Amino acid sequence: MNKFVIISDSSCNLNGKDMKDLGIYAILPMHLYTESKEFEADGDWKGMDAHEYYEAMRNGERVRSSQIIEAEFDVVFRKALNEGFDVLYLGCTHALSKGIHEAIICVEKLQKEYPNNQIVAYDTANCVGSLALVLMDACKMRDEGK
Repeated sequence: MNKFVIISDSSCNLNGKDMKDLGIYAILPMHLYTESKEFEADGDWKGMDAHEYYEAMRNGERVRSSQIIEAEFDVVFRKALNEGFDVLYLGCTHALSKGIHEAIICVEKLQKEYPNNQIVAYDTANCVGSLALVLMDACKMRDEGK
């Protein structure tokens, strides 16, 4: 078995420092929209700061989000695979995002191209803080060689 990387999505709310400290390979950004702005969500609030985001809601703007699409998973998963890693994607619950379905489509496609690699997309049934806890446990277990 190859060494593997852990990947997640921005619904985990981990910032770049947390991601680096835990050794998470990538956190794919979900997409957020207000009536006046479109941006990628991340734990560092680079696209729109928290004050601006909540101010838009207070002002009655409709705030929406959209899932990560298969092509975005493909770029990140393929990069890890080409670096010689297996992939474990721990994603937001399907109850809140259909992104996990897109990740599974990507896994099925890439598994044909990389038959010697393990590529897993797992619906954690969690989001936000509870997803962050799942990621912390997964990283700890990885570091213990599990």
